Amino acid sequence: MTVTEAARRLGVGRPALSNLLNGRAALSQEMALRLEGTFGADRAKLLELQAASDRDRRSVEDRAVAVGTYAPSFLTIKARQIVDWAAGNIRAREHLPVLLRRLIHATGRELRHVDFPGYDNAQRHGWDGWIEADAATPWVPEGRSGWEFGVDQRPGAKADRDYQARLKTISPAERAECAFVFVTPRNWEGKDRWARGKEAAGDWKAVRALDASDLEQWLETTIAPRIWLAEELEIPTEGFETLGRSWRLWAEASNPPLTPAIFGPSVAAHVKDFKKWLEMACPDRPFTVAADSRDEAVAFVACLLRHKDVPERDRDRAVVFKAASTLRTLAQSSSPFMPIVDSEEAERELATLYRQRHCIVVRPRNAVDREPDVAVELLGHAAFEEALADMGIERDRFDRLASESGRSPTVLRRRLSRVPAVGTPPWVGDREVARSLIPMVLVGAWHTGSKADCEVLAALAGHDYEEVEKSVADLRQRNDCPVWCVGQYRGVVSKIDALFAVSPWMTDRDVTDFVDFAEYVLSESDPVLELPEDERWLADIYGKVREHSSALRNGICETLVMLSVHGNALFQSRLGVDVRAYVAALVKRLLTPFTSDKLRSHEGDIPGYAEAAPEEFLSRLEEDLRQPQPVLHELLKPVGPGLF
Repeated sequence: MTVTEAARRLGVGRPALSNLLNGRAALSQEMALRLEGTFGADRAKLLELQAASDRDRRSVEDRAVAVGTYAPSFLTIKARQIVDWAAGNIRAREHLPVLLRRLIHATGRELRHVDFPGYDNAQRHGWDGWIEADAATPWVPEGRSGWEFGVDQRPGAKADRDYQARLKTISPAERAECAFVFVTPRNWEGKDRWARGKEAAGDWKAVRALDASDLEQWLETTIAPRIWLAEELEIPTEGFETLGRSWRLWAEASNPPLTPAIFGPSVAAHVKDFKKWLEMACPDRPFTVAADSRDEAVAFVACLLRHKDVPERDRDRAVVFKAASTLRTLAQSSSPFMPIVDSEEAERELATLYRQRHCIVVRPRNAVDREPDVAVELLGHAAFEEALADMGIERDRFDRLASESGRSPTVLRRRLSRVPAVGTPPWVGDREVARSLIPMVLVGAWHTGSKADCEVLAALAGHDYEEVEKSVADLRQRNDCPVWCVGQYRGVVSKIDALFAVSPWMTDRDVTDFVDFAEYVLSESDPVLELPEDERWLADIYGKVREHSSALRNGICETLVMLSVHGNALFQSRLGVDVRAYVAALVKRLLTPFTSDKLRSHEGDIPGYAEAAPEEFLSRLEEDLRQPQPVLHELLKPVGPGLF
């Protein structure tokens, strides 16, 4: 009998039958019925053979996919632990979809849509999970797949109920294009037999069943999901943690807990550039975030990754590393993860890693080696009040908290914490250590190669600069280290946080001495002005540079701003000094006489003066503009082109 004749008897087109016979199309339920009715074939046997063929094909595909997935052994989670988690955790049903979603984002290929609602949304009507993928993995079928799962002690009964429920609500045409997957965190010895039986029925494109053993093997190929489940299982980890845990530890140290609203404006300002960086197939750099403290920078990254415009897969792949050793081990992994490095030691491991995967670096705000991609700014008054309201804080506390914290998330967290270790840095209780830190806090950053910088530090400290270096070395060995060192640069990790911490140990002499030295440093004229305008770009070659480094000048300007904003709250009632008036008087002296050379010499410092003493600065401008020939008009003439 010819293919054409057989197709005529079956009532189908010749191409459809030819594709089936040549293996280019799968046997459908309808075709099996036609073969049974027309030629007396055993429909059940034919469907069973087709199901076996599909399993063999998927097994070959799965092995090919699995070859490219590798994650080094660093954290072992056994099936028995997964079973115990499901049995002893009343919220396991709500957390299971979160684990599966993380596993899928970590190992899925060509995912078009992933929807696995967890936590409070875990009991939503409809499929427990849904995936649309253009490529298969050993655990995720190609195409569309509907997922059901449960933590019941009898997984087979639960699987049967879910299977029958979906048969009643999903049309045969839809089922023919969709795989059915059932997952249980229990051990289910009969899962393969159950899946084969259901697949033989031909109700779905494919049927899969996964239990605790499968989840154990799936976890072995991942990094971020393994760490997440380890935290769920309360397995001790050291040197790494999920971004979610980092956020909880940071936010919940405050009472009431801080909310993402504390970073709302900064997230909105930077999410577009962050998303562009995430979309780079080959990143050209780590994404760097600077804030008042490293912990604050990590918390900001957590909120940035929560933004609705950032793909959920990127949030699920993020891991925070403090230890270099673990990151070094995992760098060779082919399993996707996004390292967020929270220490200088871990950052060194990114020398080549950042070219292979997206990496995020968190830094103190006053690091001087390069500009960060994001510098987390202080909240404006309105945004700060909105954040406090979002935390549930009473409105009558707004002004006091704004004054005490300077609207800095790091300082606000310290002020609201009821945990002494959080509210006060561990080193601040040591008077000798706190006193040694005061001159460093006041200057912010300096260059050890500058003799003039070292002299200022020594004078503020009241002893030889060598003793300052010894203090830096001692502080570097302490937990929650308040200072950083990069080459010949030194600085304070978070000036505002450190200022609040050491302020109880400061005297009026510390404040007045600093103001005197600030005037001495900032009064230094710029030698570049001694050169003709067309040669000023050669200032470094001619040696026309200031004695004090730009790091020191910038740090001192920043401290003047901080003292203007916070000084009276910190010192006026205790020491009886009007710090804001000291700063305003200093700015007035620095800008007197108000000449063009004076303004050019202070060109890089003027924004700091304007912020430190806005009324005094505006007064000087207004006074100048009333003159017959304002100095400001001289500054509006064109500047020479320089080298280019």
